[in-house]
Amino acid sequence: MRDGALVTLAAIRKCIDFGKYKRMLDVAGGDATMAIQLAKAYPDLSITVFNLPAAAALCRRNVAVAGLGARIKIVEGDFRVDSFPKPSSGFDIVQFSRVMADWDSDVCRMLMRKSNAVLKPGGHLLIAEPLRDDNPDLSVVWEHSYLPYDDFGAYVYKYKKSYEELLAETGFRLIEAHGRKSTIHSVLLSEKT
Repeated sequence: MRDGALVTLAAIRKCIDFGKYKRMLDVAGGDATMAIQLAKAYPDLSITVFNLPAAAALCRRNVAVAGLGARIKIVEGDFRVDSFPKPSSGFDIVQFSRVMADWDSDVCRMLMRKSNAVLKPGGHLLIAEPLRDDNPDLSVVWEHSYLPYDDFGAYVYKYKKSYEELLAETGFRLIEAHGRKSTIHSVLLSEKT
């Protein structure tokens, strides 16, 4: 998990300047690898990682070892049913990295609406996922590897246009789209309208 997160984060950082943000929500932030690396690189950035209880325990341990407990907050929850945490003035950016590709459009739409509710006006939504546009062969191979043991179904990798439509439906405007570089993931940045 950690190595994959670092590769994806390197691709994200080639496209996104986190120095302009103060408060970030990392939804389903794995073991907090990305949050820790971002907090180390950007001393003015405070990060909330929202994750399932078992993963949140791992996040807390990793954040404590890194000595970043004052700047990285861990909140337990299930994004399928729980509201996202929200600071009084809202988040500047919400990040989904390697999350939305696993879910159908209805779940993605719901996650985008929850993101909109916790972002400040003009806040950003970052999505780092494989796109069918950039990875047609990988999409087929990856999805068929899921079929025997997962319930996500086929065709979960979406086209950029599908994300654009979902974003527009949920109160966002796509402002940047970066095709994959050193990873299988593309990076989409949208703004709350």
